[in-house]
Amino acid sequence: MGRQGLFECTSISMSLVKWSVILTNIIIWLLGIASLALGVWLYVTNNEYAVLSQSRYLPGSVLLMAAGFGVIIIGFIGAIGAIFESVFVLVMFMVLIGITSIIQVATGGWAVQTSIFTEGSATLDLERSRELYEDHINIQEAYDHLHTRFMCCSGTVSEWQMLIGRVPDTCCVSFADNCGRNTGVNPIRNEPCNGTLSEYVRQQLYIIGPFGLTAGLFGIIVAWIIPGALIFLICTKKESYDLS
Repeated sequence: MGRQGLFECTSISMSLVKWSVILTNIIIWLLGIASLALGVWLYVTNNEYAVLSQSRYLPGSVLLMAAGFGVIIIGFIGAIGAIFESVFVLVMFMVLIGITSIIQVATGGWAVQTSIFTEGSATLDLERSRELYEDHINIQEAYDHLHTRFMCCSGTVSEWQMLIGRVPDTCCVSFADNCGRNTGVNPIRNEPCNGTLSEYVRQQLYIIGPFGLTAGLFGIIVAWIIPGALIFLICTKKESYDLS
């Protein structure tokens, strides 16, 4: 093949790879938007219970939001690098997308690992935060929301009476003001909250885990291979210009 044929072949290949990079960036944008939206949703739904778990489950949602926002911005960098055939911009894109992808993979791995120990962690968290119930309004509100949402009680009658001298009113089967002070007349829910709360958290971690791993691996593999091929073709094209 002559120099002219090599140049034409390189130009055609570069056009195909360039559009592949742009298409890849569109997918990356969508994944970034999904990651950001998922992180915000998880943060909002878990934030009310964060005070009970000492924010144990919030890092995953925060990392998803950070990675999603970063991926959206980085996607524009990749598109600009492809359109203007800038090796420097494409290399910067690959480095940045690699960092955010590693964060997503780490978040997914954290979620999978954490989901295994949620029940024991939930029991320990509720025991610790229950001791602070009387002196912290935000903990009281979190417990009240937990009791009413999952129709449970995060402690036995004797445990609550030992701590605060009564049972939270939201533990009563039929809620009424000060119903928790007379448990002989007002029945208390027997369903503990640790199993229910841990299952709720586990279901959300099951969403974070696969999504983080999939999005991260996609970014590491696809977003590195295709821009790398474009960089190679750009360099080859420049060599063809020099030879001609």
